[in-house]
Amino acid sequence: MIKLIDILKELKSSIQYSKPNFEAEWEEANRYPEFQEMGKEKWVELAEDGYITKLSKIKSVLSNVDLDFDSLEEPKKQRFEQSFEKGIIELPIVVKFGKNEYDLVAGNTRIAGLVKYNINPTIWVVEL
Repeated sequence: MIKLIDILKELKSSIQYSKPNFEAEWEEANRYPEFQEMGKEKWVELAEDGYITKLSKIKSVLSNVDLDFDSLEEPKKQRFEQSFEKGIIELPIVVKFGKNEYDLVAGNTRIAGLVKYNINPTIWVVEL
């Protein structure tokens, strides 16, 4: 008999992350005056030099996140579920403003969805 916990463990170990599409996420990044000022080309260059971390490492200092998956937009939840079923999630993007100041730029639904499945999401960090 297969148990739900075993299925979740298998899902956790099989999740792969793809690098964010920084050009496509420009619209989200453009909400920040710092990125708006530098323009799309510089944003992409800066973002390419980012690094990955786990949500658990920055959760206590991360702003602009809503982890209530059920309350999020239906089309975004459906896209997440499709990606999750395929086992490939595009990395959410966070900007690091200072030593302990992080803000979510893109990927709230991805983070909330992974947390819903008890997965500690991997996140792409862009340092300013």
